[in-house]
Amino acid sequence: MSQVTVPKFEGSKLFRIYLCELQWLAINIKNKCSQIFDYEKQLDPSRDYIVSNPVLWELLSSALSDAARLKKLIISPSNKPKLSQDQWTLMQERTTYLQSILSTVALNEISNPKLRNTIEHFDEYLDAANIELLSPVRHEKIALYKLGLTAWNLDIFKPYGVTCEQDIYKLQFYLIKERNFTTLIILSTFKKLMMRQ
Repeated sequence: MSQVTVPKFEGSKLFRIYLCELQWLAINIKNKCSQIFDYEKQLDPSRDYIVSNPVLWELLSSALSDAARLKKLIISPSNKPKLSQDQWTLMQERTTYLQSILSTVALNEISNPKLRNTIEHFDEYLDAANIELLSPVRHEKIALYKLGLTAWNLDIFKPYGVTCEQDIYKLQFYLIKERNFTTLIILSTFKKLMMRQ
């Protein structure tokens, strides 16, 4: 039986599909980030307040999901997964080639697995946080979960008995004016995810 020769990535039959997927994900991330940033324009800039909007959270989650998929397309794992040698070689060629296309784009946030992991494994982080909060030394009065804040201003929490930052347990929230998304103390700046034109 003759052995199949694996073509170089650029000569592979599905080469253009990878390029389409990369472009589609990049455009999706850019468009979703633009919609998230446009949300700020609907708010009264003279006031600070709490926003609960499912559409905003759907956009945030979807942009993060697309960023995770883009990462998998352009960055190979540090250790060889259970792949054949041919698959591993093709993956290495693919990630090198696709990274070269994006060489002018800062990919620090996309390549950081912590943010994606706290989203994908939120249930595990939530369990750990719940156990942590059972400690008698913890005194948080409220938990921020899937809320948008126009800015970090403790005055908006006063009706809930909050007098200092330690009264707040930070699960997931988005600072709209700063364009910062936080999930369980891991901060990500969406500006870094937005592709430059």
